[in-house]
Amino acid sequence: MDRRVRFAVDVSPASTSEASLGPITPPQYTRCLVPTQDASMSMPSFAASLASTANSSTSLNKSQFHPALMKPTYDFDVSIHPLNNRSICSNVELQKELNSSMAEIPICHITLQSRHLPWRITISTERYYLTASDVLVGIYNNLRTRASKAEFDMQSRRKQDEISVAFHDRLERRTPPELREQERLKGLRRVDFLPHTALRFGGLEIGKGSDPEIAGENGREAVPHNEYHGVGDTPAAVPTLGGWFAFKYQPQWKAIPASDTKACRGDALPLIHIHEASPLSSPSISFSQLSLLPTPYRLHHTLVNPIFDFDVSIHPLDNPSICNLELQKESVTEPPTRSITLESNHLPWPITVSTERYYLTVFDLLVGIYNNLRTPAKEEEFARESREKQDKIASAYYDRWERRTPSEFREQERCKGLRRVDFLPQTTLRFNGLEKAKGSDTWVMQLRQ
Repeated sequence: MDRRVRFAVDVSPASTSEASLGPITPPQYTRCLVPTQDASMSMPSFAASLASTANSSTSLNKSQFHPALMKPTYDFDVSIHPLNNRSICSNVELQKELNSSMAEIPICHITLQSRHLPWRITISTERYYLTASDVLVGIYNNLRTRASKAEFDMQSRRKQDEISVAFHDRLERRTPPELREQERLKGLRRVDFLPHTALRFGGLEIGKGSDPEIAGENGREAVPHNEYHGVGDTPAAVPTLGGWFAFKYQPQWKAIPASDTKACRGDALPLIHIHEASPLSSPSISFSQLSLLPTPYRLHHTLVNPIFDFDVSIHPLDNPSICNLELQKESVTEPPTRSITLESNHLPWPITVSTERYYLTVFDLLVGIYNNLRTPAKEEEFARESREKQDKIASAYYDRWERRTPSEFREQERCKGLRRVDFLPQTTLRFNGLEKAKGSDTWVMQLRQ
């Protein structure tokens, strides 16, 4: 076979973050628009701007966004994972609604920005488009990113005091007692930079071109706009979530024009992603170290003898046999772990899946396997394989985008290039459980026809 494969230009690891909330719903096209792969938004104080892409010069308007993102009727505290949100998880119809496309035009990438934060929030997906729940989960995951001491020192004295109060409040009053020490060792998070009165998602609103204030004169924090509103004309009361603080007001999120990139560059402050433990505190343990601790882990029974049919080339959210099971809250191992490393006899790379929540769930693991296998493969990785293996990989690549992808997304999928999943034999794509690797702390992923 002499069919050439295409390689992605920008090769970066796929996200292994936790999944959305339920089966995905295809987008409803009410206008004849070419699918868009990119959008850039910013929020006010989270506000947004939409950037046109090479595929489409059409700008999105307010009516083209998912109504659940424009006028939310649910309660979402951005410091709490959506899967732990009672108002979302207890409403099956709302979950289905949130798992439809976030816009009428498919968007695979979105960038958010807050005047309270010196960082951008970037959310992307390896599926055909972002869903509304992808946006909510992406906001939470990004705000759980560690903040460095240098980033803290750049803030004004007043802002530092507010951040410190938010940090201790999160530990002492918003974290279960048995997990407080573990949370303390993780250190400062980006969510601590948000005012505690602006933690409720109030929806997105397309603005009229005002540039959100990111910093005032002399690098000091700008005075925040007093624009905190509830859903509707009056502030909305929010129910308490099982011992977690619930605040009464919600921020109004606005937009900036697509042509104005000043607020979206995020270059006002350097981006430093180094966790620096205080000399007075115990050293923290990284997720990779946690997976190597000599603890006798016991796997969840569904990972030893799977009772579901999981094709690793298809997102678990598109698999009814998985979504119907109670796997989103059950731990992968006993005792719980936040990281696990897998290997396969068919792949030259390990698969590492981790979480920023308190433990890794079975559903997180399945989504992590899918996301990892969607990572673009490099040309040199392909070249290292034998000629026979290269032919099989090329055949799998063409089969994936020509026969296993909906017709309207085939060209988009072809342009994304070769993926790690193409290195797997096409006759063994179904998950068949995990086995402990001999003489190693990793697990071997078994596949079947």
